[in-house]
Amino acid sequence: MKILLSFIFILLLRNQDEIKSEKSFDYNSYKNSIQYILKKYPESTLIDLYKYFHQSRFGPEHFIKDSLIALNILQEELKSEEIKSYKSKPDTFLIELLLPEKKFVRIDLSLVKDRIIPMNLFFTAFLQSAQKYDSLDYETWKNDWKEIVILVEKENFKLKNYNEDKNRIESALKQNKLVFSHSAHYKNFYKPHYRIIDYKIFKTFILPLIKQHQIKFVEPN
Repeated sequence: MKILLSFIFILLLRNQDEIKSEKSFDYNSYKNSIQYILKKYPESTLIDLYKYFHQSRFGPEHFIKDSLIALNILQEELKSEEIKSYKSKPDTFLIELLLPEKKFVRIDLSLVKDRIIPMNLFFTAFLQSAQKYDSLDYETWKNDWKEIVILVEKENFKLKNYNEDKNRIESALKQNKLVFSHSAHYKNFYKPHYRIIDYKIFKTFILPLIKQHQIKFVEPN
């Protein structure tokens, strides 16, 4: 009986360690992710890193309460002259698997505007990718963001307007405001127009269409 109880106790400790490990901050993964982001988007600010990692964790910025409004916003955005033909962009900028979570992809709206991806399919995939999260998820995120900031400073990553952005984010998080737009600097350089789609949904319903048009999608390491 004592042996059985000891075995159960060991299993419980092991499970707790596994759970703790899953929730612990992976320093190297985030360091590598930041290096990847800054190599691809060297004009990124701390605000843009925040947005990237928040999307990597949670997907679309918030749960979509009104699908009609979301559809109207998408339709209006697709009229923007900033959205050029997908042929004018490298494949690696058309579809991006967000690190380090690898749960969501950013899909450039040029693929919708050029009708590579049907509008109805794309919007349905977008709606299905929006999820609800409880307060514990957000508290974990706030703690992880503190670790990301420590990492940025320790590794001496040079970011424009760093202190200003750091204070702005800290102030917002204290008020439970978790969503940010890209910085004006980033928007000016990269003209971002995309939506976030769940990676599993993407692989099942959208990736086959992408392959038909010889658009390459390569997962980053």
